[in-house]
Amino acid sequence: MTVNDQEIATKGTNISISGTGGSHVAETTVNTAFETVDLGTIDGPNGPLVLGEVKAAQKGILGVGVGTAIDPNMRTLTNTGARDTKSQVFAFGGSWTGDNIKISSELSYADSTSKTLI
Repeated sequence: MTVNDQEIATKGTNISISGTGGSHVAETTVNTAFETVDLGTIDGPNGPLVLGEVKAAQKGILGVGVGTAIDPNMRTLTNTGARDTKSQVFAFGGSWTGDNIKISSELSYADSTSKTLI
């Protein structure tokens, strides 16, 4: 007999920003705080390759461009979900051997229910 009782929860957030690389946007953006990001080292064909560091903006105001070149877009996505699954598998069987006969039987049952939790 097998009984499986599980609960799975997921939560995720995604922010996507596009259209910010053009000069009409970059020239109207004011960044006020930066973070230095070390890109690390990778193994190259001739030994270690140091990737160096870059400065990443942490805080500021994203410009929207000027005139008809208003381009940046920000999209957000949040997905959450949880599921409760209960599964049961039951099996019963046996065999009997006589002088000239062998009888085998098995009875099994499987069931699974899932419900989405809010």
